[in-house]
Amino acid sequence: RRNTPELRDNGVRSIRVAPDGALVIGTSRGGVSVMRDGAWRTYGKQQGLEQDEVMDAVLDKRGRLWVATESAGLTRIDPTGPHQHFEDDNGLPTNITFGLLRDRDDSIWVATAAGLVHFVEGRAPRTYDAKDGLPAAPVFRVVQMNDGALYVGTERGAYRRVGERFELVSPQLPVDGV
Repeated sequence: RRNTPELRDNGVRSIRVAPDGALVIGTSRGGVSVMRDGAWRTYGKQQGLEQDEVMDAVLDKRGRLWVATESAGLTRIDPTGPHQHFEDDNGLPTNITFGLLRDRDDSIWVATAAGLVHFVEGRAPRTYDAKDGLPAAPVFRVVQMNDGALYVGTERGAYRRVGERFELVSPQLPVDGV
């Protein structure tokens, strides 16, 4: 912790800039820390996370902190209301999460060990998996291009969203353990 004393752990797994300019840092054993206007605030188990092992974290435009954990699902910390926790019995296909994307429409995509989950305000979470064109394999990352196109990195190749389905980016890429 000599590097950045404000962090509870120097194992940084994710680092992002929020829509309001805040710096959001997810750590391997110290929860997630947010630096806004030079002041740090750290969220861990005592502040509502189910687990301090964070894989990724993003702030949405409403100021809600979405935290993907190593094996305890997803937590949404709302600064004006109750926290909400999502796991395999209320919105996620598994408790193992890898990455997050705040879509340009402010919805949230969650990469999990059992597919990709889309959280849209006012709707139930939707899981995309083999029935939607993704392989029956973990989804590690999801990114959005400037034109809005969504690309997904899985254990079995790269896929892009076409309508409500996903297609392999290129048959030239290996599909057996990228």
